Amino acid sequence: MIFARFLVLACVTFWLSRTLPYYYSNQWIMMFIELPGTILHEGMHWLVAAMLQGSPSTFSIWPTFDSYGSMNTLGHVHFAPNWYNAASVGAAPFLLMPLTFFITALCARTWNPLRIVLGLWFASTGWLSSTPSSQDFWIANSYPLSWLFALPFLLGVSYITYRVTRKTIRI
Repeated sequence: MIFARFLVLACVTFWLSRTLPYYYSNQWIMMFIELPGTILHEGMHWLVAAMLQGSPSTFSIWPTFDSYGSMNTLGHVHFAPNWYNAASVGAAPFLLMPLTFFITALCARTWNPLRIVLGLWFASTGWLSSTPSSQDFWIANSYPLSWLFALPFLLGVSYITYRVTRKTIRI
């Protein structure tokens, strides 16, 4: 039963992540709708930087604007990149993909409508925010050798998340 609810909620999450961008009529509404995804995206950068001794110093979910008043970024994290952590920190948002499945699995275990709605909001905006930006890729590629460490790290964390999610929904 939980697995069936998980599948339904996963389909709803992916449908929401595909349709949410069409409803952005204003950049402040977009910022509010994307707030959970921004928190998760920047949080992943901060968490991976902290785990790999990147000394994260600044965490912001406040948008920046260009000289014309258009939104440039939704948030940022400053850290100290080096030969082994640059690619992992830059590609950290990819870890949101398995995390969205975990959030959806938690939603499938409850009948509380508020938890389901909030969980789906976090999961769908997290899925939208799960691709690194061009700035993230620029940082990740600043030390090309760091990809040798990043790929096993990202795959390992994804596998652990998969195992926990599988245990949560009891497949």
